[in-house]
Amino acid sequence: MNITAEQLLSGAMELPPTMLAFMAEKLIENLNIDNSTGISEQWKQTINRRCKEMDKSVANMIDANWVFTKAHIAL
Repeated sequence: MNITAEQLLSGAMELPPTMLAFMAEKLIENLNIDNSTGISEQWKQTINRRCKEMDKSVANMIDANWVFTKAHIAL
């Protein structure tokens, strides 16, 4: 497979929000970043819980475009 990062990103941005979140989660998991990021254990638990909720489709997902439109109007 010979695909550029730009092509991969372009294709990923067309995915539904849940699939995009899944891909982002998997990419972040594979970064092998040092865990001394200063994130508290409580935040890590919250992040893990929310990821599991998205994986199980029980999270209330909101379209990003809708959120940005509402925020722009509020400004």
